Amino acid sequence: MATSVYGLKMRELGEVPPCTSTNETLYRRVDLENYLEAKYGSKLGWLREIARRDMVERKIQEMEQQEQEERAVFMESLAPGFVIYAQLIGLEETNKSLLWQCSQRFDALRAALRSRGLQLRLGLKQCERYVVAGDVDISDVVDTTEENVFLDTRTDYQWKMKKAQHGNGASGEKAKMELCISYLENHKGLKLPRKWENCRPRFEEVIRSGGTPQCEVRYIYSE
Repeated sequence: MATSVYGLKMRELGEVPPCTSTNETLYRRVDLENYLEAKYGSKLGWLREIARRDMVERKIQEMEQQEQEERAVFMESLAPGFVIYAQLIGLEETNKSLLWQCSQRFDALRAALRSRGLQLRLGLKQCERYVVAGDVDISDVVDTTEENVFLDTRTDYQWKMKKAQHGNGASGEKAKMELCISYLENHKGLKLPRKWENCRPRFEEVIRSGGTPQCEVRYIYSE
């Protein structure tokens, strides 16, 4: 009541003598009114102050509402699908220039993923990072997304991860490297991720030199 009815700010409550109970701190009406009358000169003075604060708060709310409406209209003018994606990832940016840049990256990434038969899905953090910040290369994002989808849908990668959680398997990155080598040896009729195909020259180089690919996984998998 002290803040909602009388308009006191939290920092002002320390100047009002409290009437404490077992569960919460209470203030007597007469003490609140005496404090406010002393501060603003009269009851009319502090009522005017409350009215002024209410007016300022309403003005701020109106400005925020107007900004939200303008943002919503602007968002509708951006790339198709961007509005929904922005909502789902919790993008709260209000700067129109930055929103436009995010929209352009969203559109470019979606097109690049489609060219590989992929979709821009939620939960792909590298995709979200590219759309929001643009501080990673789009080709790396697409390659990584393609690799992750392949790992999840065409291999036993998730099973290996469960084993690793119990201390019985390789780490995520090592498991990826081992699977890459395994599928370069035998692709099982599947189209491999471009990231893995880019490892093929080093894979073949190791074989030609008489080496064992399983012993050179880091070299083969390296960019």
